[in-house]
Amino acid sequence: MQKIDDCLLKIKTYLVENEIGCKNKIKNTKNTKNTKNTEKTENTKNTKNTKNTKNTENTKNTKNINVINNSNLKSQKITSIAKDLFWCFHESKTLNFIDDIFTHIKNTQNSDDRIRFVEGNTWEQVEKLFKKSTTLSDRKILRSIKRLFYLISELEPNGLNTSPNAKCGKFELFYRILIPKSRQPNKGDITIENKVIEIKGKRSVRISGEITGKEYRKNNNTIFKGHIQPNKITSGSCKGQTAFEIEKLKHIEHYKAQFDKDKKKIKKIT
Repeated sequence: MQKIDDCLLKIKTYLVENEIGCKNKIKNTKNTKNTKNTEKTENTKNTKNTKNTKNTENTKNTKNINVINNSNLKSQKITSIAKDLFWCFHESKTLNFIDDIFTHIKNTQNSDDRIRFVEGNTWEQVEKLFKKSTTLSDRKILRSIKRLFYLISELEPNGLNTSPNAKCGKFELFYRILIPKSRQPNKGDITIENKVIEIKGKRSVRISGEITGKEYRKNNNTIFKGHIQPNKITSGSCKGQTAFEIEKLKHIEHYKAQFDKDKKKIKKIT
């Protein structure tokens, strides 16, 4: 039981550090000069030997120190996401490597081997990232890590839902964990390097940093309207309306039937 609690705490700490599912954002302790009631801060009154002294003891390099809000660690959202992740670690037999995995991700976030949101084989990127680790480069461990992140990519945790009609999709948590600097925007799926990214579909069927969901829908209408029948939207705020959601597996039979109706006609638009 203690080991489970320890693992959950490690996972929750990583989530909070990177603002994944946090209600209260992490505070940045930039510009701490002249802060009232703060011990050992430059120019703070009644502090021993610190009058008007620059480089006050214990205040060096205070920029960008992340202060973890304890309420975040105890929040239902964080706990829910952490439990989902715990089972991914358990199923992939990587519970003993939680510290090593998170540490390696953090240490390589500015390196050339970091995970990037680019075209190509995602799993080759994952393998390349952890191959450089001194503790995780064993072939058997690498297989387990790839299994871990495949399981994470399939998660759609409620803790990342921004509203009842804006549910978290597959691969969102995957990228939030592997790219620590990523954030959850007010609109769109994920923000990476100040770009809003839309992630749709199973196993990255549609992943684009250049096109929004509305633009994608408009393009599909231009291509398919008048040639095949759209599907009915079954959930969300547009439920009951029609759209060409050809990337969704649940509509595969509908589009198989549509494309089989007139193959000659379909060839003209493909």
